[in-house]
Amino acid sequence: LKYGSDKHKELASKVKYLFINGDIVDGVGVYPGQEKDISIQSIDKQYAKFKELISKVPDDIKVIITPGNHDSVRIAEPQPAFDKNFSYPLYDLPDNFILSSNPSLINIHSSSSFEGYNVLMYHGYSFDYYVGNVSKFRKHGYINSALLLRSLLRKRHLAPTHGSTLIAPRFVDDLMLDGVPDILTAAHVHAPSHTRYKHVWNVVTSCWQAKTEFQERVGHNPVPGVAYLFSLKNNSFRIMDFRL
Repeated sequence: LKYGSDKHKELASKVKYLFINGDIVDGVGVYPGQEKDISIQSIDKQYAKFKELISKVPDDIKVIITPGNHDSVRIAEPQPAFDKNFSYPLYDLPDNFILSSNPSLINIHSSSSFEGYNVLMYHGYSFDYYVGNVSKFRKHGYINSALLLRSLLRKRHLAPTHGSTLIAPRFVDDLMLDGVPDILTAAHVHAPSHTRYKHVWNVVTSCWQAKTEFQERVGHNPVPGVAYLFSLKNNSFRIMDFRL
């Protein structure tokens, strides 16, 4: 790490894994009039810019990247890993980068004496349905989405209501929770929140983009510049606030 305080540099030197839970880019044509809101109009150039920025991560850190509904994949879930026809800059990233699907179950830090931590990554597209249709989530669902995520964990499904997300027809329901993860993480709402339910961490991540007019129209209240740092030793989280 070349930037930040000595404390930040010390913490960064201990980082082993970096999870990026989509959206990776703003996308193109996601909503009417989007072309007025974005400075990079081409989807492949958006990914090229992301590659330029993320390539600064040291190669001793494993970086796991999954897509969201703005990325160059089908919107129906489960979403496959990024489409190489549009996001080809990502496929030139070094070997420490892993491109995976949404949702994805990732095991980290395992060894012969430790089974590791299972991290279930889900972008969170079904959140919009529950905020719009379930009264207990309507007021604070976008502010404290970890409570919504906890509800999905209890139901053992990432979109348990018919119509809560678009489903790709498959023989296996990939949105059903088969087993219990150590960490269930989502994104989508651009505001960080976390809770714990029966030893499972429920973590909704922040973003790195200030509030846009579109987000204001759909009721999102972004809190950018906040990251969660997980201790592999103590099974605990701390919040890193990078806001100026």
